[in-house]
Amino acid sequence: MGVIINSAVVPITLSMFWERLTGLAMIAGSVSGSILALIAWLIVSASYAGGLNQFGINASTCTSNSRIIRGIFGSFL
Repeated sequence: MGVIINSAVVPITLSMFWERLTGLAMIAGSVSGSILALIAWLIVSASYAGGLNQFGINASTCTSNSRIIRGIFGSFL
């Protein structure tokens, strides 16, 4: 959940402190941050042993703390 939600932190913060930020830029920043976070999360998950082989069957292949944290850091970009 944090992988998707954290991508809105930077646009929301900028909207409070930067008056030239447009609504389109906020939306684009949030959406692109979510996409980058999901990509980072899945790439990191695929690089571990077992990868994404059982993605639909065994959710633990993507839900370890180190994999999710790297996806969350990707959302801040």
